[in-house]
Amino acid sequence: MMSSIKTKKVKDGSLVWHVRYTYQGCERTRSIGRVRREDAKREQNRVDQCLLEGKDPDQTSPLRLAKQKPDPVEQPQIVTLQDALAMYDKYVSVNGRNKPSTLKSKRRCFGTVPNRLLSKPLIEIGKFDLENWLIEYGQTRDTGTVSMANAYMTTVFNWCIDFDMLTKSPMKSIKKSPVEQQAIKTLTETQAVELLKIAEGNFYRAVFIALNFGLRSGEIIRLTWDDVVEEDGSIRVAARGNKTRTGRAVPAPSPEVMDKILSWKSSDSLPTDQVVPYSTTYYISRRF
Repeated sequence: MMSSIKTKKVKDGSLVWHVRYTYQGCERTRSIGRVRREDAKREQNRVDQCLLEGKDPDQTSPLRLAKQKPDPVEQPQIVTLQDALAMYDKYVSVNGRNKPSTLKSKRRCFGTVPNRLLSKPLIEIGKFDLENWLIEYGQTRDTGTVSMANAYMTTVFNWCIDFDMLTKSPMKSIKKSPVEQQAIKTLTETQAVELLKIAEGNFYRAVFIALNFGLRSGEIIRLTWDDVVEEDGSIRVAARGNKTRTGRAVPAPSPEVMDKILSWKSSDSLPTDQVVPYSTTYYISRRF
């Protein structure tokens, strides 16, 4: 072998393959992307073949060619949304711009675009076409998933602008999620009492804290007695491991609730500092 390949871990924890070789006395290292090992080996073989033929591997790299703007002559005269999605998919796949899981998520999302929109010329697609698709997409999905679909499609249209297929993106004036968010439903007092009866036992404390303080399951299982502040009747939520990465103090709705929680400390027989002393937090977080 005239070249070598290696991996490097990046910030998001994924592995990026690199190929190293020497051409005309200069040592080079080039990123192959987030690809499978067999794909990296295939690129290494291509580099070795170029070196044997005296060619510059970088000039004939499929990654370099993919970064070049498509030749206008080779593009269809009328580019439809389906054509644009196919070209975008090929571009991000070859360049390793997305993790495999992200690429799979995008393909699943774009697979829901109706045929009437896919066959429409790119320059004729307007705000209302895309809004209608997002509204249909959100019929069976939450607002967060719809917002992600919005971001995916926005990326595609911005890419089309970069490659001179469009001059303006119709996604620019669309709200993050055109689907109306449903009102949050809360439990009645009777329902809360019934839930506590059902949770009697291992899950009672977790459910009691969730009902009275509105904490997430992960925040509940990480609570220690140092986080329970008796003086001001509140529970402190640490920033570490928190979804929002910010700490906060959540006051108890009544003194009786705080007294109830403090009574658990004196009744605990296990030598633990956890407010919810269960054997495995993984079990609790999944079941809860």
